[in-house]
Amino acid sequence: TYTSRLESIFAIQDSIAEAIGSTLAPRLGIRPSAERGQSTPEELEAYNLYLKGRYAWHRRTRESLALAVTHFEAAAAVAPGYARAHAGLADALAVQGFYDHRPPTEAFPAAEASARRALALDPRLAQSQATLGYVNLYFHWRWDEAERAFERAIQLDPGYSTAHQWQANYLTAMGRFAEAEAAMRRAMELDPLSLIANAALGWVFLSAGEYERAIEQCERTLELDPDFHLALLWSGLAHDQLGRSGDAIRLLERARALSPGSAITIAALAQSHAAAGRPEEARTLLRELQHGEPRYIPSYEVAKVHLSLGDAEAALDWLEKAFRQRSHSMAFLAVDPHLAGLRTHPRFRDLMRRAGHGT
Repeated sequence: TYTSRLESIFAIQDSIAEAIGSTLAPRLGIRPSAERGQSTPEELEAYNLYLKGRYAWHRRTRESLALAVTHFEAAAAVAPGYARAHAGLADALAVQGFYDHRPPTEAFPAAEASARRALALDPRLAQSQATLGYVNLYFHWRWDEAERAFERAIQLDPGYSTAHQWQANYLTAMGRFAEAEAAMRRAMELDPLSLIANAALGWVFLSAGEYERAIEQCERTLELDPDFHLALLWSGLAHDQLGRSGDAIRLLERARALSPGSAITIAALAQSHAAAGRPEEARTLLRELQHGEPRYIPSYEVAKVHLSLGDAEAALDWLEKAFRQRSHSMAFLAVDPHLAGLRTHPRFRDLMRRAGHGT
């Protein structure tokens, strides 16, 4: 039965932990099976739900992230003392905040609370340390605290791919692109089939202005899964930066079909239409961004569309709204290639300062 297979998984884990023994177990934070005791049916059910949640989380679509939240919440309800269930919920909520599926002021505080619940249950849980770094990076804009949290997560579990991936995100936001590439490649070494890590290396190149390398990396990711929408998105954005509007629109239409309602994809498509000399198509998509979700308008994405249509003042007005919303994208003000035309504007420089980027 499925339950017996899960029991076998736990038995294998116990055997591995015992084989590692006293040399590595303390460093990795693994408790001997005798300390943990036997797994209960509730723990097995929670573990099953946790695995389902992680699978959905890795897909990174609007629907899959909502499903991940459901699975992690169910796992935590079945086994309230299961730290990884709370850690998974924290990750799902945080990533929903990143992709504008929930308002930042809702998603990130909830993610932080879940991560702290997980750490109260297991203080050595690297997953939740990494999540705190993510929240510090994208919500609190506390760069030093974010860096320390990612370093702590990697210290606790050097093999946790996501900690290296999110550390690369931080390094990208800080403009430390060579270090970001190295960190993202480490994430890929640890989890070679991770679609998000593979695609995110393309995003690092995109942020660094290395557009051909971004396209090549996204194409390699699409060899793993032709329908991974983020690889299509970032490839489309790179094509757009190179003036290949037709290729960009084709890729972004595919990305939009695979992740309906994705604000960043709709905005990217609008920008490509504007670059292709199709302002009416861009304005239609802009209206969709501004009116599609009554609870939360992703102001940062709206700002980029206005800028692509040549309205810098409207773009700056919307960036101010994004600042008030605590948009995660404030972390990328210094490196987002779409904002290059604003970097010398006094209002933009003041916004950079208030968001913690100096200048």
